[in-house]
Amino acid sequence: MPAKPVKTGPNAVQWLLIGVGAVAVVSAGYAAWQTLRADDDLWIPDAEDSAIDAPPRPVDQPSGGLADGPEAGAPQA
Repeated sequence: MPAKPVKTGPNAVQWLLIGVGAVAVVSAGYAAWQTLRADDDLWIPDAEDSAIDAPPRPVDQPSGGLADGPEAGAPQA
C-alpha cells in the first residue's frame, strides 16, 4: 500500500490570518494616503486664522459674527 501524500501549504486558519493581514496592510496604506494627500483646496480657515490676516477694525464697528456671551441668545432676566 502506498503512503499517503503529505499535504503541504497553508490550512484554513493560516488562510484566514493571511486575509486579515492583507486587509490590515491595505487599510494602513489607505489611511496613509488619506493623511498625506494634498487637500489644501478643502481647508477652510478658522475665524481666528482669518482674523489674524484681516486689517484691524474700528472699535465701534460690529464684528458681524455670533456673539459669545449672553447677548448671543435670549435676553437675560
